[in-house]
Amino acid sequence: MRNAGRRQAGRPDRARRRSVRIRQRLSQHHPRDARRRAFSRLGVFSQVICVLIEFIVKPGQEDEFVEAWTDLTRYIRANFGSRGSRLHHGGEGRYVGYAQWPDAQTHATAGDDSAEYRRLRERMNATLEKGESTLLDKMDVAVDLLDSDPA
Repeated sequence: MRNAGRRQAGRPDRARRRSVRIRQRLSQHHPRDARRRAFSRLGVFSQVICVLIEFIVKPGQEDEFVEAWTDLTRYIRANFGSRGSRLHHGGEGRYVGYAQWPDAQTHATAGDDSAEYRRLRERMNATLEKGESTLLDKMDVAVDLLDSDPA
């Protein structure tokens, strides 16, 4: 009976020591951003959001759309703090973009009135059926198991 009590008491302590060891390893071997990404994947930083956007492209304009979307997305990532985006093709002119943002505030304030931003946006929108994209959803990231480089 006495040993059973010791095992019970030892389990939380063992889990705590393991948690401390993991944190120590991360702080010794990873720069701050890498630690943040690692903890984010464990669900510690839940402020990351993803945005799903649908694009219906005019027939015959798929190549132009992909090029324009790529240029605009690179501009947004470089200037407004997006964590990046992926474009998925659903067939018959339908594309869905998946973009990650560090938080809702950064996403809400993205965009400006610069001539370059307007030019890139207009170029992409000119390839779309309705002349604009459709926001499908905006969600918090619960668990992130996505590799950074798709193969």
